[in-house]
Amino acid sequence: MTAGSAIDVRSGTRVATRRRASNQGLIALTFVLPTILGLAFFYLGPVVASFFIGFTDWNALTQPAWTGLSNYAELLNTEVFWTAVVNSIIYMVGVVVPSMVLGFLAALLLNRNTRLAWFYRSVYFLPYIPSVVAVGIIWSWLFEPQYGVINYLLGLVGIAGPGWFSSSAWALPALIILSVWRVTGYNMVIYLAGLQAIPRDLVEAARVDGAAGLQLTLRILLPLLSPTTFFALIVGIIGSYQIFEITFVTTQGGPGYATQTLPYYVYQLGFQFFQFGLASAVAYVLFFVVIVITALIFLTERRWVHYG
Repeated sequence: MTAGSAIDVRSGTRVATRRRASNQGLIALTFVLPTILGLAFFYLGPVVASFFIGFTDWNALTQPAWTGLSNYAELLNTEVFWTAVVNSIIYMVGVVVPSMVLGFLAALLLNRNTRLAWFYRSVYFLPYIPSVVAVGIIWSWLFEPQYGVINYLLGLVGIAGPGWFSSSAWALPALIILSVWRVTGYNMVIYLAGLQAIPRDLVEAARVDGAAGLQLTLRILLPLLSPTTFFALIVGIIGSYQIFEITFVTTQGGPGYATQTLPYYVYQLGFQFFQFGLASAVAYVLFFVVIVITALIFLTERRWVHYG
């Protein structure tokens, strides 16, 4: 075979390889294209549209009227909006912190290869499985002032139970209790996975050096679990600002505005009062609040999150 023919063979092989790769890319794109179009049409499209709607006055029956920043200015002067902001922050702190602490403690207790470990892990995770609507209905019965189980148990120890969801002072704490009960099992699974990923040799070496109990937990386990804590914190914050179903099923933002949150305020403005411009503005305020909080956590990541 001459040098020229060898070059032609190699060139033909490269061309055939490129054509084969191109055909495979087209086939892959054919399978992925429906998902891409679905995301663009049902997700990205509404997100972009709602951004522009936030600068208009629109009730879905007439043509949108461009109003600029007037919707955002109106929100700044609306007491209900600031009540929703404060309630959302209280709910976030009240749910994320206790659920992470309780989830970590539960993971420590269940990080053992005992015969019934799988059973107790399933029991702890069970509250996270049912739908939020079903959980809200069940807890509405449990928190019922006269016939609810919780007030009955409080009465057995001489405590007069409050009205819970019918009380402006106790409605938001009741939502927090409900949500902590539901989310703790999820955090338990996350921390349990983190604990089981820690090399046993490292823990045994720390015990040989005298670390045990609280000292082992604070100085060895928690630093090694800092990436897990970081992940659980971010997911918990984002999830806490998506509260809608539980509020809708249990309190509908009441009594008064005691449980009014930003997601439920978006629903009220858009689908009860048909003020879609204001609703879109609140939605983007919620979006930026979540972005700012998560960005601040990411900025502090290097100080307390240790990888490797």
